[in-house]
Amino acid sequence: ERMAADNENPETYRTFWDQFGIFIKEGVATDPSSHETLLDLLRFHSLKHGDETDLISLSDYVAQMGEEQTEIYYVLGEDLRSVARSPHLDYFRANDVDVLYLVDPIDGYMMAMVHEYAGKSFRNIDDAGLELPESVDDAKEEESVDQEEFDHLIERFKSVLGDRVVDVNESKQLVNSPCRLVSPQDDMDRDLQRLRRLMGEDVGMPRKILQLNRRHPIVVNVAEILESTPDDALIDTAIEQLFDNALLLEGIHPNPTDMVERIQALMASAVASHAPQDDAG
Repeated sequence: ERMAADNENPETYRTFWDQFGIFIKEGVATDPSSHETLLDLLRFHSLKHGDETDLISLSDYVAQMGEEQTEIYYVLGEDLRSVARSPHLDYFRANDVDVLYLVDPIDGYMMAMVHEYAGKSFRNIDDAGLELPESVDDAKEEESVDQEEFDHLIERFKSVLGDRVVDVNESKQLVNSPCRLVSPQDDMDRDLQRLRRLMGEDVGMPRKILQLNRRHPIVVNVAEILESTPDDALIDTAIEQLFDNALLLEGIHPNPTDMVERIQALMASAVASHAPQDDAG
């Protein structure tokens, strides 16, 4: 504890953490009575501390929270490189709110055992019920799908994806990403499912809610094609690929190689639309 609190020599504790941090996490996960002692020893990468050499403690995270923030936000990922690309981070990146990166296999289990720190509860940002203050990006004037066209698009997504998703609706948090998969509010064991998958258990592909960003160019363009030529095969192909992309970003795609043929079809369509037209004859 003295080593962790030594702000003048943080590299000393970093060396200790690199070697023994996993055992501290195991203690937090398996012994609730140890939380008062061990939680202050935890260190995390985060949205604002994403460099390999940069870590943040829970006490520092809470100290930098804005007055309007009431929860400690975290996101699960496979590694630092992939978690930094998570569409769940769009809102938080745009609004300068930090999010803890949980990328160790044990992290999901550990967070299921921890309820709060310093009076602040922990919240996975893939939660469909997450309510956040209005984004600073909400005032931007961008092309958006109008409500009637957006309703048609949602129905097409539901028709194509069927029971592979719980629902399809609009996201109020996406900024730069076209879509994301979020967990239903009653999905209490989602953090544990990741650990079970990493241990090789066949837990199946979890059914989530697909949320769309109605201001993203891909979504806008697909909606326009749907209105003009609803029988265009590109619509369903794009929907399937957007869904697969979201599965990949969540680390839950059952077989990514299945996408190859569809990606090549999309590439062929893109190349054909840019190829010079033959006016001969």
